[in-house]
Amino acid sequence: MLMRAICHLTSALMLLLIPLGVQGAGANAPGSIRFLQGGHGDGGYLAALEIRLTPGYVTYWRTPGDAGLPPVFDWSGSDNVADVSVSWPAPTRINEAGSIVYGFYDGVTLPLRVRPKQANAPVNLKLRLQYGVCKEQCIPVESVARIVLDGTEPDGTAVRQAMESLPKIVNKGATTPFAFIDHRLTDDASRRIVTLRIPPGIKAELFAEGPEGWVFSTSEGTLGKAAHTMDFTITREAPTTAVTPPFLLLTARAGTQAIELRLPEAEITPGKPK
Repeated sequence: MLMRAICHLTSALMLLLIPLGVQGAGANAPGSIRFLQGGHGDGGYLAALEIRLTPGYVTYWRTPGDAGLPPVFDWSGSDNVADVSVSWPAPTRINEAGSIVYGFYDGVTLPLRVRPKQANAPVNLKLRLQYGVCKEQCIPVESVARIVLDGTEPDGTAVRQAMESLPKIVNKGATTPFAFIDHRLTDDASRRIVTLRIPPGIKAELFAEGPEGWVFSTSEGTLGKAAHTMDFTITREAPTTAVTPPFLLLTARAGTQAIELRLPEAEITPGKPK
């Protein structure tokens, strides 16, 4: 727990030390970003942010794990923007010198939903993104990207593919080949076992998140008692005094498939029916 806190503090300090104006698209930079334009949708504009990395490098998920650098999005230079919603595909579990981090090799494409202040008017979207790029060493990178969203969709296929890669929202106990079957507390109330049904021959990974201030770690999966199942242990690391978070968000990945389950407090409170 202490080591995780130190790692996150170090990561935050590294991002603060990025020189202003550094561009991730520089000739020697291991990371760069660009926007993709996907036309109209959901009462606004559809787009995507493509983070491209030098092969072999890693960047991090929204919840980066033990020692990753979480990305920081700054949209303040945009015009006619009321809100930008960033969606994330499921990450990969990565062992970095004994620290477990969650991220993406070689880059990632993040779908965006942009809601304009003035409907049907173009949006001037500007992003200053601070993010970590790691191989043997972690490098904090700042990249800037701009685009005018006007309803055209020159990158429509790529944007739709990015959206299709997002985890599918499912219910507990679904009968599909890849599903959340059960979850239960152990005798130690800080740990919870989650059981997944998995497609034959594919190994799954599980990621757990909660509200701001709550920190969870997740074990590698072990074979469950039933055929084609895996069990995972989720450990609550912070806060140490509380028993039940207001919610628990579970994301699982098996090969190219990903699913997501949000458990409300009523389902995870000890003594209450699930």
